[in-house]
Amino acid sequence: MKMKVTLLLLASVFFVSCGMPTIFAPRTSEYTLSKLPSDLDADNANINVKGKLSMQLDPGINYDLLEDSETQGPSLMFFYTFDNEQDLSNPIYPSDFVSAFSTKYVKNNYEGIAIAGSKELLSVKRGEKETFLYGVSRQGVNNTFKTEEQYVLYAQNNGNRARLDPFILKDEPLGASSYVINLDWTDTSTPPTLFATNAQAASPGPGYNLYAFDGSSFPLSRTAILERQSTDNNEYPYVEETTTEIKLHLFAAFFISGPFSNFFWSNLIHLGEIPITLQP
Repeated sequence: MKMKVTLLLLASVFFVSCGMPTIFAPRTSEYTLSKLPSDLDADNANINVKGKLSMQLDPGINYDLLEDSETQGPSLMFFYTFDNEQDLSNPIYPSDFVSAFSTKYVKNNYEGIAIAGSKELLSVKRGEKETFLYGVSRQGVNNTFKTEEQYVLYAQNNGNRARLDPFILKDEPLGASSYVINLDWTDTSTPPTLFATNAQAASPGPGYNLYAFDGSSFPLSRTAILERQSTDNNEYPYVEETTTEIKLHLFAAFFISGPFSNFFWSNLIHLGEIPITLQP
């Protein structure tokens, strides 16, 4: 009996000293990250991709955690990969990345994994074809993507409500040799703030240019892409001398961290693709 009492006392001390974890776990009915219809050109091809993020927490622990913490709101993050659709015998689909992202980073509401310092965030392989997912970055970020420090776009947190009005991503040429991804939004009285690693920047109003994972612009020429491939860059593993058309696939997810015991990820969604014509 004495041993049982001693073990019970030790167990009680353990749980009291460790404390109960504080979990931020909103229900799926309390937030929405969704794709919106894209605009099309004369050939019925996408000229941009669109989405919307909103959150409305019901009264309770989730409301208190988000309202009382220093968390500014959901950190909306964008991801990308490329496809040339030439290998139709064993294609890789956007849903493959959604599934792989959930397996590696989302887990569940209690086990979200923060991303820190990884170049290729994940990959999907079918046969001999392997395609990688990257995080879209700010200029000069230097090959790192950190969900707690890296560029994020957060919605204004007003009590228990965080809303980002419809956002738009489209390619923005930088002359004839490269392009960036332009982020814009509409119907926002107070534009969300975009900030770089460890330094919050003043919001300059709608429109930001976003770059490749290493902080560089996206090349428009096959020659430049082949040079990147020679430096162990896996963004364009299939581009060859004859490749002329590729597709830029864009994804989004939101991440929340704060003074609680877990990281929260939404599911990754595929916003759509934008066709890119390569120069020689």
